[in-house]
Amino acid sequence: MHSLAAFNLGASEVCAFDYDTMSVQSTTTLLSKHVPQKKWKSSQADILAKPKSQKKFDVVYSYGVLHHTGDMWKAIENACAYCKNGGLFSVALYVKTPFCQFWEKEKKYIVNIN
Repeated sequence: MHSLAAFNLGASEVCAFDYDTMSVQSTTTLLSKHVPQKKWKSSQADILAKPKSQKKFDVVYSYGVLHHTGDMWKAIENACAYCKNGGLFSVALYVKTPFCQFWEKEKKYIVNIN
C-alpha cells in the first residue's frame, strides 16, 4: 500500500523490496492492478545483505520492519545506502506496548476475513 501511496503522491518510479515473498506478491498484485502503466519493481531481497544495486533514490522509506531483522543498525545502515545525497530517509520503528496483543489479534482477524 505504501508503494501505491507513493505513486498517488507523485512518485515517477517505485522500487519496493521485502524479505517476505508473500509481501512481494501482494505489492506486485496491487501495483499491477492499480498502476500497471507506471515504472515500478517489486522484488524479494534481504536488507541485511550488502546492497546489490548502486542505484540511489530521492526517498527511502521503511515502516515498522527494520527492527525485526535481528540487526537493526545494520538494516538501517544498508537502507540508508539506497538514499541519494540530500534525499529523504524516513523510517518508523516501534517498541512493545500493552497494545501489542490487541494488534496481533486484529491482524489475525483481518487475515481470516480476507
